[in-house]
Amino acid sequence: MIKTSIVAVACVLSGIAQASVLYDSADVAPNLFDIGTSDNVAIVPQQLAGQFNVAETIEMTTVSVFGAYADWSHFIPGIAGNTSVDNFNVSVLSGDNGDAVVSSNIATSVTRTLAATAADIGWFYDIYRYEFSVNSTVLEGGKDYWLAVSNTTPSLDIEWGWATSSNPTSSSLVSLDQGNSWRYNGGSLAFSIEGDVVSVDVPEPNVLVVFMLGLLALLAVTKRRIHD
Repeated sequence: MIKTSIVAVACVLSGIAQASVLYDSADVAPNLFDIGTSDNVAIVPQQLAGQFNVAETIEMTTVSVFGAYADWSHFIPGIAGNTSVDNFNVSVLSGDNGDAVVSSNIATSVTRTLAATAADIGWFYDIYRYEFSVNSTVLEGGKDYWLAVSNTTPSLDIEWGWATSSNPTSSSLVSLDQGNSWRYNGGSLAFSIEGDVVSVDVPEPNVLVVFMLGLLALLAVTKRRIHD
């Protein structure tokens, strides 16, 4: 509760810098399913969460992840992106094992654009970039977090996979029970986070003097009442 209050005060007193990329491990590797799918309505439902850290207190505004759809109904590589509907659950977790939910279902919209064709990367599927606009989410600096993203489009034949990163800088978690528990999965996932650095303004010296004088006056009044 105290930490939450500190963050809230920081936001009120803050100066916001221009939005920028705050975390980036978006270099896509052509081994999309080495880690596994992140799809809640797949043949074998599971979710993935990628680790990231922030040095300063930030306010997230945009999340971009990279992935592709695979059609398993014919047991052969299908046509990439062969669904016209994108439904995702995006959440932020904390703790060594993602055991604390910081903010759940924060995505307000998603835009899908082609990032790389199968021919470009020598693989089976086209890779897409999914850009999520998110609700205001403030994260304290100096901590590790987990970005959990899972597809929720109703389809057992088509599964969505989160692309791995070719420059691993973090780890990942996997959940097999709808996000109720997580375990270490290894590997780095391709995503980036944009937002604003929240800087707390230090009060001017004269403001502190006035505050201290007011506090001393309050203490004096209280002491006088007790003696009376």
